Amino acid sequence: MIMFNKYYISVEGYIKIWVRNNRYLFIFLLIFSFILWGLLYKFYSILTHYSIPRFTINSVPDKLLINIIIFALLSLIYMLNYFLLKRYKEIPLIIKITLIFFITASGILNILTHSVGAPDIFNYTINCKMAYFHHLNPYVNTFQYFRTDPLTGYSTLSRSTLPYGPLWLLLCYIPFHISGFSSILSILLCYKGFNFVFFIFTSIVIYHYTGVIYLCSSERIYENI
Repeated sequence: MIMFNKYYISVEGYIKIWVRNNRYLFIFLLIFSFILWGLLYKFYSILTHYSIPRFTINSVPDKLLINIIIFALLSLIYMLNYFLLKRYKEIPLIIKITLIFFITASGILNILTHSVGAPDIFNYTINCKMAYFHHLNPYVNTFQYFRTDPLTGYSTLSRSTLPYGPLWLLLCYIPFHISGFSSILSILLCYKGFNFVFFIFTSIVIYHYTGVIYLCSSERIYENI
C-alpha cells in the first residue's frame, strides 16, 4: 500500500491513475525514445562511419542484438503514443510543445546517425550525380561506366537506371545542389536533413487541411531518413 493524495490506494490503483493522466506517460515515452536514438547515434554516428563503403547495421556486429531491441522499443513507443494522442479531443498545448521539441531533437540525432537501415541512399546519390553533374539522363543511363568514381564503392545498384519519377529527381536537386558530390559527409548530412524538413512540411500540410496531427508521418522522421 502507498500514500497518494492522503488516501491509501493499491499499487494497481496507482498505475491506473498514472495511465489515466496520459500526458505524463506520453512525455515519458518521448524522453525514452530520445535516449534510444541517442544510443543509436553513439553506435552509428555519421561523423565516425561516413567513410566506410556500404556501411549497414551489420557492420557493427557486437551491437546487433541491442539495436534490434532498440528498434523494437521505438516502434512500440510510437504505437503507444499514437493511441495516447487519439484519446484527446483537443491536444493540450504542453503536449504539442513537447511533441515538437522531441521530434526536432530526435530528428537531428537521426540526421547525424548513419542510414544503416537504408544503405540505398547512395543509389539515389549516383542517379542524381548522373543528372546534375554528368548531365546524363538517369532513366536510360547507368553509373556502371564511372568505375573510377568514389561513389561506385558505396552504391549497390550502379547497373540500374533511376526507378523514381521526375518529380523526385527535381526535388533532389535541392540537397545535392547544396552538398555537391565531392564530400560523402556533406552528401549524407544534406540529403538526410532535406528529408527531415520535407517530412515536417508534409505533416504541417496534413495538419493544416485535416486538423489532425498525422503521427505516422511525424514518426517516419525517425526512420533512417
